[in-house]
Amino acid sequence: MKVGAIQPYHNLKHSSPISSPDTPINDPPDFTGITGVAMSIPEAKQPAIHFDTVKIQKLTLSKKNFEREKHDISAKDASNKVSMYDQKQLMERICILEKETAQLKTQLKEKDVIITNLTELLQHKISEYSQLIEEEQQSHEQTEGKLKQAETLAEEKLQQLQENRKEFEEKAEQLKKLHEEKLAAVLRKSASEISCRDEKISKLKQQISEILQGKSWERQRQIYELKKEVTRVSEEASRLQRELTLQKSLKQECKSCKSLPLKRRPYK
Repeated sequence: MKVGAIQPYHNLKHSSPISSPDTPINDPPDFTGITGVAMSIPEAKQPAIHFDTVKIQKLTLSKKNFEREKHDISAKDASNKVSMYDQKQLMERICILEKETAQLKTQLKEKDVIITNLTELLQHKISEYSQLIEEEQQSHEQTEGKLKQAETLAEEKLQQLQENRKEFEEKAEQLKKLHEEKLAAVLRKSASEISCRDEKISKLKQQISEILQGKSWERQRQIYELKKEVTRVSEEASRLQRELTLQKSLKQECKSCKSLPLKRRPYK
């Protein structure tokens, strides 16, 4: 049986001078003297025996009447004994019920204390978890705010990088056009200088040819000067030829640069 459970009273056993220890308490006979637990048990009325009347009757009655009267008195005594036994059983049952009632009240108080403690613990846990939920919501809002700031900053940086790339591409295109213009100008200048040098060489050759036809000293001196001039012009033509070759190689390198990917400038 669980602690605090109520044992039915009809299974309770007790010891008394009348009943044995193993004899259960039987249900009492119909008894209308008790209307509630708190009411006291009415005292059984003892039969009033007038001994004087019995003595007079003993003198006047016959032996048969005397025996009959004696039998009636014995029956009344037995009935009184049975009534006293029932009263004792009821008293014992009332004591047991009072003990069980006190035990139930004690258990009820203990359960009330337990319920109160559990209610306080529940309220404390509710308050604690409510605070934790509020803190978690605040942390979530802060994290969400930081995430939005990071996204905004990333978008701004990406936009800045795109603008820098566009600006770099525009500048590269401008530099490319400028380089092509300068290269074209150098090529035109080189071609003009080469043409001029070729014309001078032709004139010098003609003069040399004319000088070679004469035998005078003056002509020899002029030939010497012309040779020096030819040597100088040849060196100048070689120099211009090297510059032209260099410019052509630079132009080819610029064309090969078109296939190379543009390097991004580091973002500061």
